[in-house]
Amino acid sequence: MSHNNSRRDFLKHTLMASPFCMNAMRLSPFALFLESVIKKAYGIEDDINANNLNYVGIMMTGGPPRWMFDLPLRPNGNQDPFLDSPMVCTQIVNNQLTYAQKKIGQYYMPMMWDKYIPQVNGGRIKMSDMLQNIMMFRGYNLGVDGHSGNQIRHFRPNTGGTSIDGQLGSESSRPIPNVACGNTYGFSSPTGSSQVSVSLGDNDPLNTLLSNFRLNGGNTPLTMKDSDVEAAFDQVLKSMEAKAHKNNVPLQNAYKNRINAKKVFKEEYGNLKDWYQTRYNEYRDLERECFTNSAYSLGSGIQDHPYFQFREAHGLPNNYYKINNINQRDTHLPDWGVDLEQSLQANTYVYALSHTLTIAEFLIQNKLTSAMTLQWSNLRNIRIGTKNIGVTNDGHNNGAMTSLFLYSKYFQAIAAGLNEFRNFLTQIGEFDKTVIQLSGDFNRSARFSGSGSDHGWQGTNSTVLSGMVKEHAILGNCTARTGGTHKGSWGEAGGMDFLGGSHMAFGHVASSIATMLECDSTSENNPSLVSKDSNGEVRPINGVGAKNV
Repeated sequence: MSHNNSRRDFLKHTLMASPFCMNAMRLSPFALFLESVIKKAYGIEDDINANNLNYVGIMMTGGPPRWMFDLPLRPNGNQDPFLDSPMVCTQIVNNQLTYAQKKIGQYYMPMMWDKYIPQVNGGRIKMSDMLQNIMMFRGYNLGVDGHSGNQIRHFRPNTGGTSIDGQLGSESSRPIPNVACGNTYGFSSPTGSSQVSVSLGDNDPLNTLLSNFRLNGGNTPLTMKDSDVEAAFDQVLKSMEAKAHKNNVPLQNAYKNRINAKKVFKEEYGNLKDWYQTRYNEYRDLERECFTNSAYSLGSGIQDHPYFQFREAHGLPNNYYKINNINQRDTHLPDWGVDLEQSLQANTYVYALSHTLTIAEFLIQNKLTSAMTLQWSNLRNIRIGTKNIGVTNDGHNNGAMTSLFLYSKYFQAIAAGLNEFRNFLTQIGEFDKTVIQLSGDFNRSARFSGSGSDHGWQGTNSTVLSGMVKEHAILGNCTARTGGTHKGSWGEAGGMDFLGGSHMAFGHVASSIATMLECDSTSENNPSLVSKDSNGEVRPINGVGAKNV
C-alpha cells in the first residue's frame, strides 16, 4: 500500500466488513480496524453494501425551548391564530419582546434563520440555506411527563418495542449494528444485536470508540505498546486463518504480510488520531466563531442589544432576566450587573456537539455502522460575574430575555455544526442516504409571566435534516392555551384533519422516519405522514400540513 494514500483513502479501502471474523467485529471497532489492515496487507478485498441508509438521532438533553429556532409557531403568517406570550419571543421590536418572523420560501420562520453561520472554509452562509433539506414535525404529544422516559420515546416509541436505531441496525449489512455517543436511549434490536457505547466524559472519545469493545471483550484503554499490538494481531490472524482454511481461501506469506500490516496499522492509527483532533478543532472553531466573532451577530433585537441597559431604561421585570443555578440558586442577572452579551467567551461551547459529529463522520465515512445516537447537552462556560456556568436546557427559571439571547446563540452554534456535517456527507455522497433527527426531551410550556418555561410534553417537536428532503416542509398543527400559567401559543399539539381530529403522536414521527429509512416501522399503529418516491425524495402525504387551530 502506498504511503502517499490519504487517511480517508486508506480507511475507505480497508475498513470493510469481513466474512472471516464477524463475531469479533460485532464486538470490536478496534478489532475491525486491525483486521481490515491485515486483510489489506494480504491483498484481500471485501464487498460492502453501498446502499445502506444512515440514521443519526440527536438528543438535546434537558429539552431547550425551540420557538426561536426549529419550532415555527406561525408558519403561515398572520393567517395563523396566535396568542402572544412574553416568554415566547424571537426578537425585541420597538422595545417589546415579540414573536417576530420572516417569510423564507413558503413559510414564515423565526428571525434567526435570516442570519449567518460560519463555514470551515472561512466563508459564511445564511442559516436559511439549510431549510431546503429540512422537514419539521411540530405539535406532537408524548403522553406523559418525564425527562428520561421522553428521551427514549423519540427513539423507541413503544415500551418494550424496538428502537429506530435498533431496527435499522438489524436490517443493515454494516459490521457494527449501532453506536451510542452518550446515553443509549432505550436501544432495542429485534435481533438482539449489541450496541457500542462511547462515553462523552473522555478527553479522547475516538480512542474509546476504537478500544471500548476489544477482541478479548474488555474495555481497557487502547495502548500502542508492542505487546498489546502483537497480542491483538495474533488473535486476529488465528481467527482469519481458521476461517480461511474452512472456506478454502489461501493466506500465504503470513509472516511477511504480518510485518507489513503491523507497520501500516501503526502509521495509520497515528494518522487517524491526528485527523480526529484536527476535525474536532474545526467543529470547535465554528462554535467559537458563533460566540465571539461579531460577523455572526444575530442582529438588532437578538444580539447587539444592551440587555442590562435595556432593563434599566424600560423597567422590565427582573423575572425576565432570571437564570438557573448560579451558586445553586436562581439569580436575577441585573442584580449582578450582568450584560448578557458579555457572557459568551472563546471557551463557550455546546457540550459534546463537536466530539460527536466528528465520531459520526468517522463511522459513516468508513461504513462502520448505519445507526447511531448522539447526545448533546447545554451551553457551557457562560461567564456570569466571576463564574463560568452552564445554562441548563431544563430552563424552568431562565427568563424571557435570558432565553432569547442565550438559546438563540446555542442554536446558531448547532446550526453551524449541522451545516458542516451536511457538507461533509454531501462530499462523500452520503447526504441523500442519511436521516438526521434533532430532538429534545420535549418542548417547553412557556410561562405567561416571562419567568421561565416548564415541560411541554403536550407539544413536542423534531426536525429532520436529510438529502432526501428537497423542499422545506412543516408538519403538524398547534393550538393556544387561553388561560393559566402557560397561557399563549407555545406549540401545544392541535388536532389534525388528516388524523380525524386527533393530534400527532410520537409514533407518527417514528413511522415517518422509518419510511425515509426504508425499514420496518417501530410504531405500526401510527401511520407515516410522509411518502418516499422512486427517486428517493421524501414529501408530506397529501393532506398533511401545518396550521394553528
